[in-house]
Amino acid sequence: RKIGGGWDETQSRSRYTLNEDHVTGSIFMSDHPKPEAIWMPGYPVHPNTTRRVAGMTYLDRSPQSDVQYYVDMFGSEPVHVSDERVMFTTPRGEFFELIKAETAAGLFPGVAPLNESHDIRGCGYTMEVESLERCELVLRDGGVPCRKDGHTLFTEAPFGCGMAMAFIEA
Repeated sequence: RKIGGGWDETQSRSRYTLNEDHVTGSIFMSDHPKPEAIWMPGYPVHPNTTRRVAGMTYLDRSPQSDVQYYVDMFGSEPVHVSDERVMFTTPRGEFFELIKAETAAGLFPGVAPLNESHDIRGCGYTMEVESLERCELVLRDGGVPCRKDGHTLFTEAPFGCGMAMAFIEA
């Protein structure tokens, strides 16, 4: 049922595939080709001017060990592979990367290290914003500390539901 009356089909698709070797590295993906059938008008417009999630970063003790799971999930080979990082891109231009904790500390200050019971977990989002200046003001006014480094704003994980965030201008 649509807000304001009437009915529509969402045509949403989703996929959750368990990463058998590292359960905390499992990914859920969804696609909403008809967002107007799901979200209230105005909901997708955030005061900090975020337009979309541009990337997602996971900590991984050994990034190369999970490559096949993500190849199967994304349907393509990684665009970058090194000892510290493995990166994939999606057809829409988002990125997904697996990085070692040491690398994450440089990208997302304040990221907590992996604990002994997990080999992999999410640690950061990269958000595309319309205005970095407005984003900084909204974060500040909301009591969210952030640090600007060049053309990127960073917030620490405790202020992002456990995920550090990097805001970049579109």
